[in-house]
Amino acid sequence: MAKRRLTKKTPRQRSAPSKPSRRERRRAARDDAKARQTAGEVALSRYLLPILLFFLCFGAYVSNGDFLPGGDQEGNMLFSVNMLKRHAFSLSPLDAPGAFTWILEQPSKEPRGVTLDAWNREVNDLYEKGQLKPRGRYYLAKTTRPDEYVNTFGIGSAIVGLPVYAFLDLFVDIESDRYWWWHGGALTASLLIASAALFVFFTSRRFVAPLPAFLVALTFGLGSCAWPISSQALWQHPANTFFSTLSAYFLVGIPERKRYAAYCGAALGMAVWCRPTSAVVVVCVGVYLLCVNRRWFAAFVLAGLPFAAILAAYNGYYFGNPLEFGQTVTSKRIALAATGSDDLWQSPLWESLPGLFISPSRGLVFFSPVLLFGLVGGALAWKVPRYRSLIPLQVATALLILLASKWYDWWGGMTYGYRSIVDTAPFFALLMIPIIERVVTNQRMRMLFGALLIWSITVQFVGAYSYSLTGWTEQWWNEKRDNDPEKDSLWQWTHPQIAYHIFNFKSERQLKKRVMQLCTNREIPILYLSSRK
Repeated sequence: MAKRRLTKKTPRQRSAPSKPSRRERRRAARDDAKARQTAGEVALSRYLLPILLFFLCFGAYVSNGDFLPGGDQEGNMLFSVNMLKRHAFSLSPLDAPGAFTWILEQPSKEPRGVTLDAWNREVNDLYEKGQLKPRGRYYLAKTTRPDEYVNTFGIGSAIVGLPVYAFLDLFVDIESDRYWWWHGGALTASLLIASAALFVFFTSRRFVAPLPAFLVALTFGLGSCAWPISSQALWQHPANTFFSTLSAYFLVGIPERKRYAAYCGAALGMAVWCRPTSAVVVVCVGVYLLCVNRRWFAAFVLAGLPFAAILAAYNGYYFGNPLEFGQTVTSKRIALAATGSDDLWQSPLWESLPGLFISPSRGLVFFSPVLLFGLVGGALAWKVPRYRSLIPLQVATALLILLASKWYDWWGGMTYGYRSIVDTAPFFALLMIPIIERVVTNQRMRMLFGALLIWSITVQFVGAYSYSLTGWTEQWWNEKRDNDPEKDSLWQWTHPQIAYHIFNFKSERQLKKRVMQLCTNREIPILYLSSRK
């Protein structure tokens, strides 16, 4: 038997690594640069630009140190404090005598209106004798329950204001401090609109790069009347705009996260609490989801039902009808006095639609021409499947404008710009998404967009600082006492509102400060929480 040769095994020799080729090095460099770019975009999109956007908008809103006086916001602010301090949705004249006008009836004398600076024993005796009678202001809706009034403008905005007023109440007696009562409403509104701009940005980011998305959000935040109107006082607008914009963010994100359908329904439920006309958006989004995916539609409806049920119960309890709102109850009385008819939807479209778009003192074309890019983008949304989730927002925008155009005072009373349709501003901005990247890359379109954006921001700046609620309207009232000065002044091409405020910026600024001082210097408390005698 042959002997097996034993040999010592040696480890295999490793071959030297081959040197990468020039093509491979270039490819690796490109991949590395792309990875760094992606990481930079993520940081820019998630952190830097949103933070910059929020503080840019919020800083602009509070930079004037103002609030916007007016009765619409007083109702929301009053009932925020009422819910905070009295834990109630309603109040009586004795709970807030400063919120009412009073008629004094004395023997052998004509009844006359009086203003109460305090509630003392003498005033209380006149009230108990029936000689002093309350008359609710228009932001107080009389209910079917004896001696009870609720907010004409619903419960949504008042509820949203609660956290800010609860915080302020830690430092001041918010039921009697009118300075912080007014500024608390303005602070709430500024936070809501700045947050709405954030969600315009986040919604846009689902479609476009960070910088174009930033431009879309900036167009809404600083280039629309959301700055001089919605951000300056606790109207219905700021809370409704916030929840409508939040619902748009959830709507476009439903394909990626199914639970967003329920979140969208809840957000729109809150929007309807703030402004009942937002039911139009509910219907448009609901029809869209029903056509796209019935499971999404079911989640959307189920999440919104509790809000609808609570609102119906509230209306039924205070007005005897689930479909009756404080705003309709009060507005019928105002419409009857102003027009001779209590029909709330009486304005002819041939007059109101041009007024909201091209009148020199209300037209969107003059106050925010940059938003017109949304009309072009909206047309593209129908052609590209990627943007189809924007279609219900476009339809809702058109219907909301038609609804506002039919309202008996479509011009929005004493206001600056297109207040009646200011809640559609975030939708106009979002409809720019299909065209915004083309705008950024095309030189001519970029120059046009930049010019219109600068003009729009300038107009909002002028309004935020100089609009005093009364100055421009009083000018026309002195000239046209036999007619409605608010409406008659809308088509005065020789004296448009924007030009008036530009040329009278300093005097209107001073007038605004005096009006604010009158509002904050009233001595009568906002609420009486103890005995009035």
